[in-house]
Amino acid sequence: MTSVGVLVDVEALAVADIAHADADECASLLGSMRRSRGWLDAVEARITSRLRALHDTTGSAPAADAHGRHSGVSAAEGKRKERRSKTIDDAPSFGDALAEGAIGAEHVDGLADATAKLDDDVRSQLLADEDALAEDAASMTPEEFARHCRDRVRQLERDHGIERHRQQRNDTFLTRKTNMRTGMV
Repeated sequence: MTSVGVLVDVEALAVADIAHADADECASLLGSMRRSRGWLDAVEARITSRLRALHDTTGSAPAADAHGRHSGVSAAEGKRKERRSKTIDDAPSFGDALAEGAIGAEHVDGLADATAKLDDDVRSQLLADEDALAEDAASMTPEEFARHCRDRVRQLERDHGIERHRQQRNDTFLTRKTNMRTGMV
């Protein structure tokens, strides 16, 4: 979504006569809020990503601490925003979908939760399908999407386990020798 689109949505919210709005008008206002909030969350993720880079290169305050001091959020929320930013860095299509208002920050959090404790192979396999995952997220509630991600991770881990088992079998060998002195195998 462009900043012009956000301005249109924010202006619609600012001038709305909510006290006299019917159900369709309220639904339209909620859509404007979703798009505006998504755009703001995407901008916040970019700022957080920059804060993380500054922390890594210049030793400035961690992004979660900066959120706590300047955004007025709890430490836990600051860490959640930092993790969301890392997830968007790893899956840029989620940042685009968030900026367009197609998904919410909770969708990104669902992906972040699903990838939190994965090994690199499974994580890279999951994120290889990020465009399809973003499309899935746009058609699901955050709870449904989080469940979808967990199911996909279980499937990948199961497949990865079979692959690892085959590799271990190929790498395993047994050598039999007979000790000539004792005659034992």
